Amino acid sequence: MKSLTRVIVAFVALAVSPCYSDSRTLPDLPCFELKRLRAAPLVFGELKPDPSVPGGWSGMEVHFGVDNGGKLTAAIREVGGASRATRPVERVTYYPRGDTLSFTYVTYGSTTFRRTFRPGCNSLVGFSEYIRPGEPGGGIVVADTLPRVQAK
Repeated sequence: MKSLTRVIVAFVALAVSPCYSDSRTLPDLPCFELKRLRAAPLVFGELKPDPSVPGGWSGMEVHFGVDNGGKLTAAIREVGGASRATRPVERVTYYPRGDTLSFTYVTYGSTTFRRTFRPGCNSLVGFSEYIRPGEPGGGIVVADTLPRVQAK
């Protein structure tokens, strides 16, 4: 729990730091350059062998791109059980003042996921909040890291 508290404190400290420009719409990293994102999605996540599910794989990937206006977009690809589709997230936002990106989506089981990360070209590091409908007390927050999926 102490490490999660440190992650949250670090994100808050970055969010209020005056060192970051409010004008950027994408992280200031080579892998998030507008030209690159228009050419191919930037993918983070992990699919692992899982003999307990049909197809033998499970996991999640997030595919980042940009829309026609140059705004960051994202789609989630979940694999395992009945889920195999790639679908857009409800919201994806880049916060230049804190250099974080956040996206929200709902799974087929109605669990809402809010994921907030510090972007990097090799991985996204941050935390995820899982909110199940009808459960009191808010969601469960866990530290989370998504490695970059290299093109094959």
